[in-house]
Amino acid sequence: MLALIGWLLRRLCELEGRIKELEQLRHRLEGRLALNSTNSGKLPLTDGLAKAARKSLRTKSGRRPGGQPGPGLAIHAQFAELADRVGAPVPISTLNSGLIAVVDGALRERETFEPPERTLIERVVARCQAERQSSKWWVSSEIDNLLEIASQRGIGCD
Repeated sequence: MLALIGWLLRRLCELEGRIKELEQLRHRLEGRLALNSTNSGKLPLTDGLAKAARKSLRTKSGRRPGGQPGPGLAIHAQFAELADRVGAPVPISTLNSGLIAVVDGALRERETFEPPERTLIERVVARCQAERQSSKWWVSSEIDNLLEIASQRGIGCD
């Protein structure tokens, strides 16, 4: 019986040693699995499909994305008024989508307008109405939207 207990104790010590070896091996293998092209000398090709997203080193500036805003209604109106004073009125014959957007935005956001702004709005609305009447098949949605908001505000109504 003592021989059996001695043999079991030796076997237990052997197995405990083997468990420690296997735990060390597992730890080394997990470390190797954690390696990828960003934290080792491995090629990116070996990363496989489960590639972690790269984090940008750039800091947020707090500014909104996009370019500088275009000139507002007041700038357009001042330009048109100045051209009228000089005697060379600005033709609104070719409607610029930027100008239409500025006028549309101003009509939606503001209630009152300075006289030069009001004049420019009326000229743009009149040109849009002429464009709608002369077109047989199609008028852009920008022009339709502008004319709709202008009629709701009572500007340029026939």
